[in-house]
Amino acid sequence: MNPKNSNFTYEIYSNLADLKLLKEDWNRILNQIPNYFPTITYEWVTSWVQANQKRIKNLYIVVVKSSRYEVVGIIPFYFYTTYMWRIPLTVLDLIGSQYHGMIDVIAPPEHLLAVLNLMVKVIFKEANHWDISTFRRLNYMRGATLFLERISEKKGLSFNEESFIRIPYIQLEGSWEEYYEQRDKHFKKEIRRKRRKLEQMGEIRWEVCESSIEAKHFQEFLILENKGWKGKKGTSLLQRECLLNLYRNILSSESSEMLRPVIFNMRLNNELISSSVCFRTLDGLYVFKIAYDEAYHYASPGLLLRLYEVEYSYRNGLKIYDFAGIEQPWMKKFANRSHYSIDFIMYKHHFSSLIRYLGYTKIAPYLKKYPFIFKFIKNRVNE
Repeated sequence: MNPKNSNFTYEIYSNLADLKLLKEDWNRILNQIPNYFPTITYEWVTSWVQANQKRIKNLYIVVVKSSRYEVVGIIPFYFYTTYMWRIPLTVLDLIGSQYHGMIDVIAPPEHLLAVLNLMVKVIFKEANHWDISTFRRLNYMRGATLFLERISEKKGLSFNEESFIRIPYIQLEGSWEEYYEQRDKHFKKEIRRKRRKLEQMGEIRWEVCESSIEAKHFQEFLILENKGWKGKKGTSLLQRECLLNLYRNILSSESSEMLRPVIFNMRLNNELISSSVCFRTLDGLYVFKIAYDEAYHYASPGLLLRLYEVEYSYRNGLKIYDFAGIEQPWMKKFANRSHYSIDFIMYKHHFSSLIRYLGYTKIAPYLKKYPFIFKFIKNRVNE
């Protein structure tokens, strides 16, 4: 394996002030990555850092430079401490990978292999500072996981690949009219039926908030989401402090062409019955959060709003409409393509490797299936 331009050098940035110096280079590189995810933008990463100060032990931003001192790659790592059965483990993880979509190494295609090769060399120089290095939801489509696997095998490193995830998307080709015409006849019939039910109750109105999103628009979404099953389950944004702060940071910051938040609303007689929080990039629209009033579940207002978002994407000349979440059966009515992501885990110690492998790959799914066993173990530990 002879990566092109293997004479790259690197610097380590370790605080938010240093990170902010990278904005221009960051956006220049993103312009060379087709269909990049919102989670690897400068705006998302800096907002994530601000929202997760309690979690972060140290920032560890690897900035790769060419012989001409031009930035050709950015790998935004951070250290944090986790516990497994009261055993502390220090983890080196990529920023922004916990919540949505996919993460990626920020490097143009022609330098991706060289940057990854240097990255592995760098993080193993820091081996005394971490037990496990993780790449959660790593973009499988650009070849990063394949390169990492080959590099790790060549260096004789311990690693594991887990959680292969499909993320549906629509390649926006042709026109909106052509796309809708190609949908399943039964699907279109159901859409017409559901919409008629709402129209019999009053006026349907659509809203797109993108140029300047006011706090009241986001607050409306939060209230609607928390009122439904996510609120009862404890997974709504209002009940997830760090994630809520992340969204507020992004929505309140100055938007750019690289990442622009968009809120879609569907109203019935001025009453909000469906709402979504999306992020628009240079190429696509990515749906991160959606909520609907469950009193109108029979008319599927969330589904109708999704269809409106697809139409908006076509009308605005975008190339991708992305669900940015794990594939669900109903999504097949909209899309027949998928991105893929994977969790790539690198280990330093065999003992840590065993803990991670058994805990997350073998035991955790079993405990999830049989929760009474978890309660029994937890009670015994607490005695």
